Amino acid sequence: MRQSTLRIVLAAMMFGFIGVTAAPSARGQTIYEPVRYQFGQARPYYYGGTDPAVHQRASMPRFYTARAAALNRPRIYSDSFPANDAWVYGLRIDDAMNEAYANVPRYFVKGDLLKSGWTRHDGVIHVPAAPSRRINRSWPDRPPR
Repeated sequence: MRQSTLRIVLAAMMFGFIGVTAAPSARGQTIYEPVRYQFGQARPYYYGGTDPAVHQRASMPRFYTARAAALNRPRIYSDSFPANDAWVYGLRIDDAMNEAYANVPRYFVKGDLLKSGWTRHDGVIHVPAAPSRRINRSWPDRPPR
C-alpha cells in the first residue's frame, strides 16, 4: 500500500511539474515591434508624430499630388506642420525618424504596453514600440491604423 501511495504522489508531482513548465510555452510568441515612421505600401509616407488624423489624411488620394509623383519625392508629415507635406518646408526622412524616436516613452509599465498589442490567429502577440490610446487584444493580422 505504501508503494501505491508513493506512485500517486510521484505522479502528482510529475504532472504538476509538467503543468508549471509547459504553461508559459503554451502562450503564443510575443514580438516587440521597432519604432515605425514609414507607413503605407503603394504610396509610402513618413510620419513620426502621434496624431492618428495624419494617417487618415495621408491615405486620401488628394494628398498624393501628381507633382509629388512626378518629382518622385517622399511624402513627409510632422506634428509641427499639421495637414501639410513637410517636405516643402525642408523636412526629410531623417527628421520623421527623429520625431518618431522622440515620441517613444522613456518610462512605461510593461503591462500597459502588452495591453496595447494585438493577437494574431496563431497566438502571436504583436506589441508596438509605444502604447496606443486604444486598447484591444483582438485585432486581426494587421496593425491598427
